[in-house]
Amino acid sequence: MRDTDRVTAPRKLYEQSIAKLIDRGIGRQGDKILILDIADLKMDRTTVIIGVMAVFLGIAYIDYGSPNKPKFPKMLNPTYDYIIIGAGSAGCVLANRLSEDGKSTVLLLEAGGYHMDNPIISTPMFADAMVFNEELDWGYKTEPQKYSHKVYTNKAAHLTRGKMFGGSSNANFMVYMRGNANGFDRWSDEGAEGWSYKDVLPYFLKSEDINIAGLETSKYHSQGGPLKVSTAKLTPLSGIFLDAGRELGYNVHDCNDGEEGFCEIQFTTGGGVRYGTDRAFLNPVLDRPNLHVADYAHVTRIMIEGKKAIGVEFIKNNKKRFVLVSKEIILSAGAIGSPHILLLSGIGPKKHLEEMQIPVVADLPVGENMEDHMATFPQVDIDKPYDVQPGSALSFLSNLKYKLFGTGYQSSSMLEAIASSGQDKNRTSPEVFLYLFSTQFRFWGGSSSFVKVIADEISEGGLIPFPWYIEGKLLFCNLFKRHFQFREEIFPTSEKANRSKHGFTLIMTSQSIPKGRGTIRVRSRDPFDYPVIQPNYLQHPDDVTSVVNGMKFLHKLIETKAMQSIGARFPDSIRPYSFCGDHAFATDQYWECYARHLATTAFHPSCTCRMGGRNDKNAVLDPELRVKGISGLRVVDASSFPHIAPYNMNAPVIMLAEKAADLIRGIDSVKHFRELLAK
Repeated sequence: MRDTDRVTAPRKLYEQSIAKLIDRGIGRQGDKILILDIADLKMDRTTVIIGVMAVFLGIAYIDYGSPNKPKFPKMLNPTYDYIIIGAGSAGCVLANRLSEDGKSTVLLLEAGGYHMDNPIISTPMFADAMVFNEELDWGYKTEPQKYSHKVYTNKAAHLTRGKMFGGSSNANFMVYMRGNANGFDRWSDEGAEGWSYKDVLPYFLKSEDINIAGLETSKYHSQGGPLKVSTAKLTPLSGIFLDAGRELGYNVHDCNDGEEGFCEIQFTTGGGVRYGTDRAFLNPVLDRPNLHVADYAHVTRIMIEGKKAIGVEFIKNNKKRFVLVSKEIILSAGAIGSPHILLLSGIGPKKHLEEMQIPVVADLPVGENMEDHMATFPQVDIDKPYDVQPGSALSFLSNLKYKLFGTGYQSSSMLEAIASSGQDKNRTSPEVFLYLFSTQFRFWGGSSSFVKVIADEISEGGLIPFPWYIEGKLLFCNLFKRHFQFREEIFPTSEKANRSKHGFTLIMTSQSIPKGRGTIRVRSRDPFDYPVIQPNYLQHPDDVTSVVNGMKFLHKLIETKAMQSIGARFPDSIRPYSFCGDHAFATDQYWECYARHLATTAFHPSCTCRMGGRNDKNAVLDPELRVKGISGLRVVDASSFPHIAPYNMNAPVIMLAEKAADLIRGIDSVKHFRELLAK
């Protein structure tokens, strides 16, 4: 009997059992049901029998909810009061809040599709699995970097940006971090009036529905908002990490109290499911008659007449379409997409537009002042079995626990805690952030095309290979390798090095407000040509120093008694990199070399259409997010930030959209929260 025949028989029996469950009324046609790919499981006969018995008992029945996407209107109105471009972290919030006014008509345009119930997106553990999927990720690449990315293919960084409803809120690790209070005060101090920490905190509270014991009554949190916020304790590592912070003299605190220190990470999850802005804000209001939504609508330009935005041109179903606006257009296409659309519309640096033969509508610094965080991913070996092993996380029992109760490893992205350290006391925000990832990234395994196959099959309601082993190699590990596009020659060193069976990853980001600045430029007049993205990573010497300080802080952390109690140490694989062989390990020179070769984007591009004071020549927007010199046009997304948010982007972008909706509607929806904070 061939190996494939051994698999086919029990697999067919399993699928027939599922069909019988549906026939007997236990399920409904169209419900998503977990189908185990027994070929990849390599299960023995006993396990197969147990699995089939479990099916008959109904244990393995899974209801993901309706897999069918909403029915969006085929015919759009010729004119809307508001048109929102981009259904990402900001756009979904705006669609909800602007359509609250039943007298206003709202159109939401999104270049991607509706994938809220796709398990690749909704399951937190698969946070990284949509990378390089053409349907879910824009797949932007930077230009080759002169000062960094020396071991990356073409010396370029891959900038993941969500191409779907929910945008990058469905393509991130779900970290809910608002940012340091001083960082927002700096926005206000530099001319963005109305954006101090005191001003923005009520809008954070408006969105939130906290579900963390002990924080329900905190003045920094609230309940009843659409955005679920929870936490996850997976391993003893988080407690050891916090103890190490105490040993170094740091406070252990609430991650969102506006201060620095060590804390357990908070996530945008609820019931074990990712809460992107599509699930939290858009899906509950799709039945509003004054809200229309168009998917796979690629905006090519904003139509402007006499310094007034009058409509939007977009491509849908290979046809050019137009829709007009009576009040305002809100551009929320992200820190890369928004400047690209403005430039194609003739709003940007005059010299660049003339070089590209684009008629100049407004001479503004669109695409300038790009800021981004950089990250490194050093591994730490330990002697204790406290980490999450992929085999355990992807086991049959782990899967059942998640599907039945929404708990366990699969309900988390594997991040557990974070540390922030303000080593440079002259800065307004912490300089270094360490994220505890309770498993190790490994640079091996898997078929290079398999990630896309999985995403495609699941999005079509097909098989879910489980666990993710192919020919004895781990697919999950391969995601990291494919994601960061390392050149192949670095892998023999890291793969052959002696490695502990157990360990974790400390994701280190630095330069909370980097000194280096990048640019976004159009590549051509063709709106389907991706823009030229030049971040200029590590061009400024202060940014290099910040990364070096971060690695030294990390080194100091793992030398604490708390960490040494589990045998924490850098693995041999971090030491023998030939490209840094001229420097003694753990010296400043070694860490600089390490950073210039291995550091990459933390996926926080921002500030490319920055707001500022009305006389700020570097600002594209005024403090009410209106494009200077153009009426009826605002930009609301991470590109609007005066400076990069000190921590993660998602929570500040949601806050930005909440406040923008009030500005647009001319209302104050957070008076209640402001009064509570004043007590």
